[in-house]
Amino acid sequence: MQTSEELRNHWIDFIGSYTWEEICREWVLTASAQDKLPFLPDQVGSAWTRKAQVDVVGINSMKKTLLLGECKWSSQVMGRTVLRDLVDKTAEIVPPEGRWTVYYLGFARSGWTPESQQLAGELAGRCLEGVNWQASGMRLLDLKQVDLDLADWTA
Repeated sequence: MQTSEELRNHWIDFIGSYTWEEICREWVLTASAQDKLPFLPDQVGSAWTRKAQVDVVGINSMKKTLLLGECKWSSQVMGRTVLRDLVDKTAEIVPPEGRWTVYYLGFARSGWTPESQQLAGELAGRCLEGVNWQASGMRLLDLKQVDLDLADWTA
């Protein structure tokens, strides 16, 4: 198999696994510099434990605030299961000390179903919490919005 054919066969995997997640983390950094997030993270990266992996994590340790984001690079519109799975990972990612405020971000190349958007709206209106954390909301973005935002903010 030629190298160019091999690249074409795995292009979507490469973009989804590396580039899209990095672009989403860059969006968080740029959005925070533009004061477009509910709180400002000091650090942005990702997180892994034995039980959970989160693509985008922004943390402000002094203010006990955390951004948790999921990145999906699929040609299909994403459903609410992706968001429920992200919320279910919260207790595994939140540091054990202190009382934390968590804000969720969903990044999906092709966007989100109406049910997903409804879930994001519901999260803002109800008190979702764990032992030492409380959710403060959720924002959903697609590739077009991420691209528009980054182009606007860096112009």
